[in-house]
Amino acid sequence: YSSSPLMRISGSNGNLSVFGGVRLMHHETRDANGVGGAISVKKDAKLALYGGDISYNAVTRSGNAGTGAGIYIDDAVVSVYGGRVSYNAIATYISARIGDFFEGYSKEWTAEGSADGAGIAVDSSAGKPEEGSILNLYGGEISYNHGATGSTRDPGADGGGLIARYSVVNMFDGKIQGNYAGGSGGGILLWDSELNMSGGSIANN
Repeated sequence: YSSSPLMRISGSNGNLSVFGGVRLMHHETRDANGVGGAISVKKDAKLALYGGDISYNAVTRSGNAGTGAGIYIDDAVVSVYGGRVSYNAIATYISARIGDFFEGYSKEWTAEGSADGAGIAVDSSAGKPEEGSILNLYGGEISYNHGATGSTRDPGADGGGLIARYSVVNMFDGKIQGNYAGGSGGGILLWDSELNMSGGSIANN
């Protein structure tokens, strides 16, 4: 584990395209806020996901902020055409190992100041959607991501599939399915954000 994601893209000159065959897996980001589990995309950077597998990553012992165990987006643009963001987890289980998170998928992980956005977190400091981050979903799959269950100290992780804050999500195709949130929004949670949906499916979360 580390306090940083596997990959970080930042700035207007930061552009990354991910194609089939690429795997970003089995990484735990611990004791950090707003950084992401597998990929962090910030400050006008751009990510295009055409394929690949972003799976079995985790954010643990993080503050209550949008963090994204799969992908964290902050004032940036991400377009998903294919591939999958699946089986990523938000938890505060102190001695957790990556292999523990989905050993018996129904296991309840306790949230004590947990992060949000088990699959993808779309954040912005702009304060209004039209000036915030943009997530375009043209295809691919956001599935079976798992957010921590609530406790007396925390209501639980919000946004099992994705959470958007002060941002815009455009969904043209793709699937958001089988995700779990210990708090609110098993599939999607929108916080002062905009969802434009003309295709795709959100089901069985």
